[in-house]
Amino acid sequence: AGDASLTAQLYVDLAKIEASEGNFEGSRAHFSRALAAAQSANERLVECTALNGLGSACVDQGRFDEARTHYSNALHIAREVGNRHWEGGLLGNLGNVHAALGRFEDARAEYEDGLRTARENGDRRWEGNALSNLGLLNFEQGRLEEALRQFEAALQIARDIGHRKLEGKALCNLGLAHQS
Repeated sequence: AGDASLTAQLYVDLAKIEASEGNFEGSRAHFSRALAAAQSANERLVECTALNGLGSACVDQGRFDEARTHYSNALHIAREVGNRHWEGGLLGNLGNVHAALGRFEDARAEYEDGLRTARENGDRRWEGNALSNLGLLNFEQGRLEEALRQFEAALQIARDIGHRKLEGKALCNLGLAHQS
């Protein structure tokens, strides 16, 4: 089982490299191999990682229904093993898929569930991401004041925890909202 576990993790790492280079088909192939190896080694968190990666690769290729299936399966595992950090992120990913498919109320439900999970878990990073996602959804639906409050809250969290990427996202979102 140790060899299969190591193999699964190596495939995850290779998949991430492929994705960073824009080779989404190669990334999908490596995440699929990682999933098979993780399942054979009964490595549930690596399996969760591989499913999340497969979901992201599918999003990058516009295969949203397939992405939703992978993210849902990963969420099931995260909940099964009690990994609240993964749960919050996967809820955000599912919300993004619903939003891409025009299912805005489903997206809102996933984002709000992710926000609740992040707050219960004390996970400030995912709280900021959830607020940014909700803000974008509200912005797109013409709820400008609510969107601004959520973007500002996400910005404050990003600065509090020193997360530069989240800070940049929040500033970008605030800029877009103020331009409208």
